[in-house]
Amino acid sequence: MAQVSVSGGDSALISTPFDAAFLGDIAPDGSSLLISSFEGTTKEAPIWILPLPAGPPRPLGTMEVHSMVWSPDGRRLFFVQGVDLHDTNPDGSDARKLATLTPRIGDVRVSPDGRKIRVTVEDLKTGFSEFWELNRDGSQPHPLLPNWDDSPHECCGRWTPDGRYFLFSSQREGRSSIWVLPERRSWFQPKAKPVQLTNGPLDFWMPVPSKDGKRIFAVGGQPRSEVLRYHGRSFVPYLDGASVTDLAFSADGLRIAYISVPEGAQWTSKIDGSDRIKLSDPSVMEAALPRWSPDGSQIVFMARTQNTDWRPHLAAANGHGLRELIPGAAAGFDPGWSPDGKSILLAVGDLGSTSNKISILDLQRQTVVPVPGGENLFSPRWSPDGRYLAAITTDSQTLMLFDRTNQQWTALARMGIGFPSCSHDGQYLYFDSILTDDPAFFRVRISDRNWSA
Repeated sequence: MAQVSVSGGDSALISTPFDAAFLGDIAPDGSSLLISSFEGTTKEAPIWILPLPAGPPRPLGTMEVHSMVWSPDGRRLFFVQGVDLHDTNPDGSDARKLATLTPRIGDVRVSPDGRKIRVTVEDLKTGFSEFWELNRDGSQPHPLLPNWDDSPHECCGRWTPDGRYFLFSSQREGRSSIWVLPERRSWFQPKAKPVQLTNGPLDFWMPVPSKDGKRIFAVGGQPRSEVLRYHGRSFVPYLDGASVTDLAFSADGLRIAYISVPEGAQWTSKIDGSDRIKLSDPSVMEAALPRWSPDGSQIVFMARTQNTDWRPHLAAANGHGLRELIPGAAAGFDPGWSPDGKSILLAVGDLGSTSNKISILDLQRQTVVPVPGGENLFSPRWSPDGRYLAAITTDSQTLMLFDRTNQQWTALARMGIGFPSCSHDGQYLYFDSILTDDPAFFRVRISDRNWSA
């Protein structure tokens, strides 16, 4: 965490005893920060109160949450656990459940007068997120903007200090912009509609009004990615600095598949970047993580649309025959091929929930069979000989190996794990440690479980 003057200048880090911390809110009197400490990609984490300008943090009980804010008077804290909204005293006592909203609650905000609560309700199956409003006691929950957007992707709402406007970000046609909703001040005023405040060229999100309500601070950005090749002891540019990611080579090494950034379109080409073929339309879907079939004729990948979360898709390498692999599935992540090309290994369901399972899709029979013990794992990979399956725990802290001969899972490495990949000879698993203080690339030998940087 860091701080910077509202007038600009150098930023300064805020010291905490945690490897990773998330800022939830600032106390109304500015005396402390409400933070959570987390590891890897875990969705819920413990709450801590960090005194300002300095001092050790103190835990707020043993509860784990994924969103938390102060009440305007500083007397209560509001937090979210899964589908439940709670409030509690600042010392963690007298916790009360206010409401349950399904499928899942995202962020939460309280109006300046303390009378209203607004939360983001997220739907995994459609990928939608929309605002709901409740009374302070959790009663009368209802959509804030019914029928305003056929494909709602709203989040990160904030009231201005005087309570006259509600700022939020909304994604439409692949672009995130800041919007403002004027608040109705009396019962006889017509209900206002949101007004768009930004319109590119950058994406904008997470708006925060200044204390005097005259300015809006927001994050603005445009993603860019560059592929590098590790050559000897250094990294050198690849593909002439093209803004692409998720590079995958065909088995014969003659072609590559990749995703263009920021468009999110999937392409294939020769390894020198020539003979490009577009496999997906970024106006329809955002693609990620392509994987070649063993014979090089097809590519499996995951994609999301305005109306769905990430789901597995399949396309011919020549750009034809694009289709969804498991129609109607809530979600499907990290699809990859079996060595014989007859099956797809993937994580099915909401990552981090009990519905998430590593599963195998039989392409001929169109059956999906869970791998024993594959709950709460993702990023699966199949070894070239077909004997082993590798995967990461959903908090990204442990690399697991499944031996299909004895049907047992074994932990191979414990740290911040990312993007495992099997060597061509099947002897090693490679992975990165980008979620640690010292990011590096590692490999672990499957035969004796020894690993090194």
